[in-house]
Amino acid sequence: MSDGRRRVLPGLAATVGAGCLVVAVVLVRAGGTDDPVTAPTTEPTFRSGGRTFAYPTPEPGATTPRGEPPEAPGGGAHVFSRTQDGSDDPVTWDPCRPIRVVVDDRTAPEGAATLLAEALAEVERATGLRIDDEGPTDEPPAEDRAPVQPDRYGDRWAPVLVSWTDPETTPALAGDVGGLGGNVAVAPPDRPGTEVLVTGTLLLDGPQMGAALRVTGGRDQVRSVLLHELGHVVGLGHVDDPDELMHPEGQPGASGYGPGDRAGLARLGRGPCVPEL
Repeated sequence: MSDGRRRVLPGLAATVGAGCLVVAVVLVRAGGTDDPVTAPTTEPTFRSGGRTFAYPTPEPGATTPRGEPPEAPGGGAHVFSRTQDGSDDPVTWDPCRPIRVVVDDRTAPEGAATLLAEALAEVERATGLRIDDEGPTDEPPAEDRAPVQPDRYGDRWAPVLVSWTDPETTPALAGDVGGLGGNVAVAPPDRPGTEVLVTGTLLLDGPQMGAALRVTGGRDQVRSVLLHELGHVVGLGHVDDPDELMHPEGQPGASGYGPGDRAGLARLGRGPCVPEL
């Protein structure tokens, strides 16, 4: 896991941090690992977080993107959190299926649902990807969650988990880190050299966010953290340019994506359809 710091603007009563949660996934064939296997070994499997999982049954294949990313402005800087092996092409979500999201609101401050909905809508506009909020979940927060959870979500990829948590439950949020966002990429069984994003996690410090919302300028600061971490979830990494929202430290007045952020997000919305997953 790599993480950065996003410090609060002067005058705010709470610190709000940001980080990037990265999960390594390796495609393996049955019988090639000593890790516990969660499915019959006659099926192709992949590894995530040191565990081995069987692929869920593919959804009905779709070959037409559900949306269209906008033309990106020129200038600015962006970095992708993952690129395909031997290429500068980013690892992307399948644009022909929605990104499904569930929310654990245990420590969510007042107004959190509205802020999250606004941030998800902004990511939709910037990428052309479609995001479906499936509502609440009882899944506890975890930095290394299982990408397939049939007992909770059925025979499919686990939805992106947005978890309003706290440093006691999620120690990675200690100090001035208010959020961690990341994704999981998997290669289709018949295309081991090509990865696709299939799920993700957004962990948020609810008490810290609530404290920030109670002071002047706090709403914009919390909005910037949500957009920053969702940028990680859909495939952006940190940049050195302080004019971009994906810079690891907040800047005065920066509550929306910059030109480089938008260029990267638009490119992330133009990935290939992958009906076999």
